[in-house]
Amino acid sequence: MKLHFKLNMKSMVVWIVTLSAMIVGFMAFYPTMADTSMQALIQGVPDSMLQVLGFDHFPDFSKIEVFYGYIMQYIMMGIAVYAIVLGLNTFSKEVRDGTIEFLYAQPITRTELVLQKLAANTLVLTIVTTVMILVSCLTFAIFLPTGIFLNDLVMQSLPVFASFWMLAEIFLVLGTGLSLLLPTSLSTMGVAMAVVFIPYVLGMMAQMVEALEPLKFISILHTSMPDQIYAGTVDMVSIGLWSLLAIGTFCFGLYHFQKRDINI
Repeated sequence: MKLHFKLNMKSMVVWIVTLSAMIVGFMAFYPTMADTSMQALIQGVPDSMLQVLGFDHFPDFSKIEVFYGYIMQYIMMGIAVYAIVLGLNTFSKEVRDGTIEFLYAQPITRTELVLQKLAANTLVLTIVTTVMILVSCLTFAIFLPTGIFLNDLVMQSLPVFASFWMLAEIFLVLGTGLSLLLPTSLSTMGVAMAVVFIPYVLGMMAQMVEALEPLKFISILHTSMPDQIYAGTVDMVSIGLWSLLAIGTFCFGLYHFQKRDINI
């Protein structure tokens, strides 16, 4: 577990810096977007364009939680990609780098090996999401509008903060299961992008085309966006199905991994 954590420290720092910079950079636009003249300008955006942007109606960006909820959907995409890449690299990277022999020489079972790697990756994602929460609270303090109390805003945002870790864990467990099933010759980033963005595109289509609306649950990035969490309109069915998919894939992958022959 310690070794796996150390091997991922460099990528963890890179993602922390990148995601934190994105949060600060996006939130720096809040004072401009909250300006009344800017609000009047964006109200004229056509409905068709709003649907492409993922809105049924244009949000009131004068409210800091609404603006934060909107920008964090893009940060959550980054979290999802990073989490599933971590999971997919659980064993495929070991095979490609030739370090798999060292792992199999250790006096532990294959199940223990998988669970220790999963625990190490969970620790990595916990650190990343914790830093993101702290950076978010910092930007709240910096750009806090008059009449809003920081404590109230942070308390209101706690479910959103929790969703960062939940989403990361779902994609991590799913990626780990796929790592135990898929050939190591496949591109890790290619699989990650497909798993994250194909459902996202389908969810966007379901939002734009009325006949496809029942398929919106396919994209957890659409059904559990921060702005929906603030509004209390999260689709729990979608979260439940994605959780079952991740756990089912992981359990089947672990079973398959215990049974297969390993050539080293």
